[in-house]
Amino acid sequence: MQKRKHKLSAKLQIYIEVQALDISLKAKTIDDIPNHKILRELILEDCKEDYNCDGYGEPIVKE
Repeated sequence: MQKRKHKLSAKLQIYIEVQALDISLKAKTIDDIPNHKILRELILEDCKEDYNCDGYGEPIVKE
């Protein structure tokens, strides 16, 4: 889990981490996350930083 710029509650941090993990394991996609802009951005950020995935369970290929 990465260090965040903004302080979040422990429950929210755990929720974001679990959602990012589920996405990386292809259990769900970013489209399954409620349409809350900031929350989706934080989950996508976690996916990219911690799990190297694009929000749809696919690895990010760096060229």
